[in-house]
Amino acid sequence: MVTSRQVQEYLDVRHQALTKPETFQNARRAVIESDKADVFALFESRLQVRDEEERCSAIARLASLYSSEATDTIVRWINDSSMIVRWVVGCCLHDYGDLRAKSAFPAIETRCADCEVRGVLLVDRDKLGPSKPCRIYIRPIRRI
Repeated sequence: MVTSRQVQEYLDVRHQALTKPETFQNARRAVIESDKADVFALFESRLQVRDEEERCSAIARLASLYSSEATDTIVRWINDSSMIVRWVVGCCLHDYGDLRAKSAFPAIETRCADCEVRGVLLVDRDKLGPSKPCRIYIRPIRRI
């Protein structure tokens, strides 16, 4: 059974992934070898906090731990009130998502006011499954 202490240790050493890779990998392995349902429950509580930075961190850590297995949990946050959280969700789905996330994209593409979030999701949609090619039109900059 995973303890919140193990998850906290993993979160605390994540910034040491490059400087102390063995410490980071040991903490990561301890969490992955634990019961997945317990880990998801612990991260679920982190996803419920008001702090958007904490929600972003929880989403990113779940994605890095479980890749596409975390898609169902991550995609639920695609309509978060914070543009930053929505952007992190889009990036994580881009890196780790699968076809289960595709159904959420049309709604957010039309409702999200932030062009960066929409752009990340357009790239995701094309990566996750067959769709029309994404064409990005760039206006040339006129030099004076």
